Formats: sequence, structure tokens, C-alpha cells
Amino acid sequence: MTSLKIFEAPKMPVWSATVLSVANVVYETNNYIDVPILADAIEDMGYSDSNTQKMVNHCRHEGPHTKGCWVVATILGQPFVPQLDNWEQVYRELGMSREFYKDFSRLNMHCPCGQWAIPMIKGSCMTCNNIVPTLRKVGSQVWTFENNLDGNISQNDRNPANGSYVVSFRAVLEADEENKNQSANQRREQGCKDVTLLERLLLELAYFLTTDKHLDVNRCTACIGSRLFLGGFVPFVGYLAIDHEVNVCCYDLNYCHDFMRARSVISFSPIQNSG
Repeated sequence: MTSLKIFEAPKMPVWSATVLSVANVVYETNNYIDVPILADAIEDMGYSDSNTQKMVNHCRHEGPHTKGCWVVATILGQPFVPQLDNWEQVYRELGMSREFYKDFSRLNMHCPCGQWAIPMIKGSCMTCNNIVPTLRKVGSQVWTFENNLDGNISQNDRNPANGSYVVSFRAVLEADEENKNQSANQRREQGCKDVTLLERLLLELAYFLTTDKHLDVNRCTACIGSRLFLGGFVPFVGYLAIDHEVNVCCYDLNYCHDFMRARSVISFSPIQNSG
């Protein structure tokens, strides 16, 4: 089993009323342009430890900030969501180190705080059928409704087989709440762009290698960017705590429920030409 680099939420002080007030206003009004104001409020508390200094530096120098900013979330006591920057390890586990070093430097991995940028690198091992056993190899149990997932996918909105790219999503532990109770057909009619099964499985691998934990423990990600069985079904991914395993299953295009939610694509960037 591969050794895991585990990240936990940093230990923080008891926040002042001013810090809590500023953070709450930013969160409730979605006005993340005011995040730098938090730096002053935190410094006014008089702490000089490395954790609070890291927060001050992030507020002032790392942006733009969006919903999901880890500083605001930490102050308000929301679940800690780590940044995913272990892509070299991810691709090593997939047996794709050569492809990683070839393409990664030409991918635009910059994204606002509160988002995850996912590098989808072209290679023969970039398949669902490879990611699932890789998850098992590093210690995650996985159940799939079909052994040959790739063979049953009839459509993908994006496919790294056509060229490496970066796609970004909100950095949230559960799929996007605002997408609940929306069927795959409804979202397609609205012109929504959503995560594919391959992207969701790669995200699971990166998150598990970072935290030794799983995404979508209470909900499921509807991978509406993919279609199964000649386009009649959509795959979904979630963690079934009672069985301690990641579940990959599928549902009808017209089905909708509170616990079935897509992860919306925020941005897409193809690989830059070397010339």
C-alpha cells in the first residue's frame, strides 16, 4: 500500500468578534473581494504563529478569492477543504509519470482560491478502468456496476484522449448543493457543463491520496458529462459509509433527487502548444 501524505485542518485560535463578523459578511454576501480585509482583522488579534501568518499572507497576496476560500471556511468552522497539489504522485500511481512530465508544464493550473484545477493528461493509462484499480491499490475500496466502465461509456463531453486539458470545479467535499433535484436531461436543456466520470474518479484519487478520506460521503456526484449504454444512463459516484467503499453506479436521464448533484465545470483550458 502506498504511503499517504495526510493533511488536517490547522489548529487555530479563538477568533475575535471582528474577524468572525468580517468573515461572515464575506460569506453571506458572496463578496470575496473583501477577503484582504480579513488580514487586518487577524493581525489586530496579535498572533504571530505560522498558521495565522499563513492566513494573513493568503488573504493579501493569493487570489482572486471565491466561495470556498479556505481562510473564510476555517474561521467560520466549516469543513476543511485542502488544495490538491499532489498531481505528480497521482500520475505516478497511475503509471503515467512520463506523460505527466511531458505535458504538465504546458497546462494552465492557476485557478482562484476555492476551486480545484484538475489536470487531465493524455495517455493510454488515463482511463476509468485504470483509475479504479489504482484506488484499490492505494487502499480505497471501490465497487462498480460494471467491470469495463470505459467500454460502456458512449459519450464524454471532454476526453483527454483528444489532448490534455485542465478543468476546474468548486473545492467542495459534497457535490454542488445548487444542482440538487435537477435531472441530467434538465441540465442538458439548460446548457450546463458538468463533470465526467473520468474527471470525478481522478478527483477521488487525488483527494484520497491527500487526505485518506473520501468525497461525497453524504451525497453523490452525478457525472452528467458522461453517458452510458448508448446515451440512456448517467454514471454517479459516492462513498457508501456502511460498506466503506466508493460506489460507481448509474441512473436514468430523467431521475432527480436531493442527494444526486452534478459538479459544475467552472473553467476549461486545453494544453498550450509548445511552439
